[in-house]
Amino acid sequence: MSIEGWEEAARCFYNQDWRGLIEINEAKLKDEPNSEFLLWETADAYYNLGEYKRALKIGERIWELYPDSPNAKDIIACAKAMIGKNVKQEI
Repeated sequence: MSIEGWEEAARCFYNQDWRGLIEINEAKLKDEPNSEFLLWETADAYYNLGEYKRALKIGERIWELYPDSPNAKDIIACAKAMIGKNVKQEI
């Protein structure tokens, strides 16, 4: 990915443009489908949008690929906690 692409992703992150960040990361994941960072950042963006089931699904994928990942453990635990509270989710 070009420097401009990374800069745009950083802008989305810092401006809390979670949909924009998801769009950028999903495009990057086509080239790097097993990138722990891209998967985690995408799961985190879904979590911040309140889409906990999507965040959980991606967290579980990270866990399958990287069983020692603290990022996977964190996003899975947080998403399950919110799902367990029956917090309203976007679908």
